[in-house]
Amino acid sequence: MKTTSSNSIECEFDFSSNDRTKASDYMICEEHAETYIPSSYQNNKAVILSQDHIQNRLLCIVRFVQDCIKHPQPAIQVVQCDKNPNVYRAKYSDWFTPHFTRWDEMMFIDTTGFYVAEDIQCFLWAKKQLGSNFPILKVLLPRDNQVLTNQDVEVLKCHSMFCNDIRKHAMSDEITKIKRKREKQSQKDFNKVTKMVDILFEQKSKLMVLRVDLFFKHPPSTVVNGIHSGNPIHKEHCLELLKSEINHFFNNIRRNSKLNNILAFFIKFEHGMGRGFHAHCLFFLDANEFQNDYFHAQQIGEYWVKITNGLGSFENCNQSKKRYKYPCLGTIHYTDAEKINNLKYFLIRYLCKSDQYFLYRPLVAYRRIQATQISTLLKKRKHKGRPRKYESKQATKSRQSRSKGHEDK
Repeated sequence: MKTTSSNSIECEFDFSSNDRTKASDYMICEEHAETYIPSSYQNNKAVILSQDHIQNRLLCIVRFVQDCIKHPQPAIQVVQCDKNPNVYRAKYSDWFTPHFTRWDEMMFIDTTGFYVAEDIQCFLWAKKQLGSNFPILKVLLPRDNQVLTNQDVEVLKCHSMFCNDIRKHAMSDEITKIKRKREKQSQKDFNKVTKMVDILFEQKSKLMVLRVDLFFKHPPSTVVNGIHSGNPIHKEHCLELLKSEINHFFNNIRRNSKLNNILAFFIKFEHGMGRGFHAHCLFFLDANEFQNDYFHAQQIGEYWVKITNGLGSFENCNQSKKRYKYPCLGTIHYTDAEKINNLKYFLIRYLCKSDQYFLYRPLVAYRRIQATQISTLLKKRKHKGRPRKYESKQATKSRQSRSKGHEDK
């Protein structure tokens, strides 16, 4: 059964430290958004992408908080009627109207099992300031000519105070410091991976980029339930098993004659309601020696299934590479600036981005990102052939940087 949902949420993390870093530094991001159109799963008839109401509510909170900060005008205004001063009506701001229908759900959110980032922290902090008197709006439907009772007016005053508290806390030094620290770590991860790509293009004129997502098969009954159901696919030992099997996979792949020509790799461990714990993997091959990227990505996926004794499954993203809004899979020539930029600033940036919102608890103590060491690539001998007709963008930057250094001296 191959089922996908446009509202499915994929949990995205970036976390490159071995230490038990504060959870607030590394949070979850939203769905793939516009960057990629998800393709169907390969070799996994049991996996269903199901939306999770807790994650949906958390994302609704994030959107509301961001709009609240962006728009200083009140979400709901109490307007006195001209003809009758004793009659009050509610006037809803355009920015708040999309959030109205989910408001009461957001107020009753349960964040058990998640570490939340600063946007959601601001929401929870503002709610705490109100105690048990937080505003419930189910009786205040956003319709014209609605006459407000005295109780309704008090609820809206409470709502206005709530929004002001969110804006106030979002601008605090504490929240600003956390955001900057997280963005700095994200940029550091991004710089490391893009430097790896630059070195590969200096060594090879063409690269074959493969993306394969690795995970385990799960019966539908365990997938459709959320993280609070106690199902093993969301437990920490499942993550440990995934990391152990992937280490086994890479140790064996070096001895596999069909797969030992991988130049470099990049792995991102994540958690999603549909797949449980899984890994997004990028593999880089020499496109001068290999063709047919779909075939080689399929071989990697099938080898993963083999070494996990049939328990593993995979998605060959190269199969649907033409559907991607920003194509960057398959063969990329060193002069193809558009594809290289797509690879760096859409795919890799997406995996290393800082706009994460909540973190599934079992992942907090684990390394999320693994990649080929740059020192390992630098030790490899560069290909000795004809001089390049055109300089790569990175080579031009390096040459200009060296020239500037000599001029300064």
